[in-house]
Amino acid sequence: MGLKNYIIIVFCFLFLSCNSDKNSIVGNWNIISLQSERGNELKEGDYIYTYKFRKDGTYKNHFQDDIIEGNWILDSKNKTIVLDEGFKVIKGTYKLNFNILTLEVKKYIGERENSTFGTIIIELEKLE
Repeated sequence: MGLKNYIIIVFCFLFLSCNSDKNSIVGNWNIISLQSERGNELKEGDYIYTYKFRKDGTYKNHFQDDIIEGNWILDSKNKTIVLDEGFKVIKGTYKLNFNILTLEVKKYIGERENSTFGTIIIELEKLE
């Protein structure tokens, strides 16, 4: 196999592996853990804690009684994610391990970091 073919194969592998994170995140996720500097933010009761990431780059978040919609941007190369709800933006890193997605993020109101929660670690499990 020539060097040219080898380079093409490596490029295709890298391209497909980067896109696989985006494709793997699309779907319905249940929030199983939500930790902030204040402790566990999940409340007991009949609340819904889910994210639905769509292929078109939009998402819907059900958290307790609130429904929030916005746009998501994933950078597979740098393992970063942005959840943009307009005036409120959540930015950070992600780890994807089969059906478990872990987000380590901070919330921003406008351009200013919201220090109320500090770093938030959200662990989600993909629903089938």
